[in-house]
Amino acid sequence: MSNLQEYFADTNPTNSASLLALVGISPQTNGFWISWIGGTASTQIVERRRNLADPGESWTAIFTNTPLTAITNSLVDAGLSTNMFYRMRAGW
Repeated sequence: MSNLQEYFADTNPTNSASLLALVGISPQTNGFWISWIGGTASTQIVERRRNLADPGESWTAIFTNTPLTAITNSLVDAGLSTNMFYRMRAGW
């Protein structure tokens, strides 16, 4: 990530342990449990999509975590019966 991207994610570019990242995804009976880490003063957005190869499908935001946030966060993406791809991004 660039220093500007680190700034938007409220992470420290001089500390390799300071990052915005998914750290766990596991299937549950009612969907998928997702866990991530990040800075405390940025907006964190969880997005998903079904098919990475389909250029017609875009990422869909499923959760927005607004500041002040905990360093470690989680949610259950409920009601899903198929595998999904997930990503994190910082908003401002």
